[in-house]
Amino acid sequence: NHCIRSSISCVGDNPDTAYAVSATNVTLPQSLTNDESSPAGYFVVIGVNHAATNSSQYSELGSIDLRTGTGVASFDNRRMPGSAEPYLLNETTNDASEDAAKYLYAIMVRRNCTGILQRCVEIPSPPTFPNVGFDDPILFVFRAVLSPRGRSGPD
Repeated sequence: NHCIRSSISCVGDNPDTAYAVSATNVTLPQSLTNDESSPAGYFVVIGVNHAATNSSQYSELGSIDLRTGTGVASFDNRRMPGSAEPYLLNETTNDASEDAAKYLYAIMVRRNCTGILQRCVEIPSPPTFPNVGFDDPILFVFRAVLSPRGRSGPD
């Protein structure tokens, strides 16, 4: 209530949510190709799906244009199951890798996800709104909301 009355941002102070924030100098340049082998064209965000571990009811990875503070794209726990498998599982995979994959997510972040087989989130480019400029920093915020066993943040 104080935050609303005072018109200030109180993100991260909520006791029912745990937040993790990326470095503030991450940029995603314009890719000249949609080739997955081009490292300049994408990166992969990897983490724990806390909803799958039953330590939260909801998990989300959001991307924010750090210059404007505008949210531009997100990926939540409904899309996380199976997303880590392409990165962890192959013909030499053991049972431990298969077990771990159930609790992890891996999301490719690109300017254009057309034709990409893995789970992918597009960061819109100008002039689309909202967008992140090619040289502007992107902030990633992960949040896990409300423990299923209580009324506080994740265990």
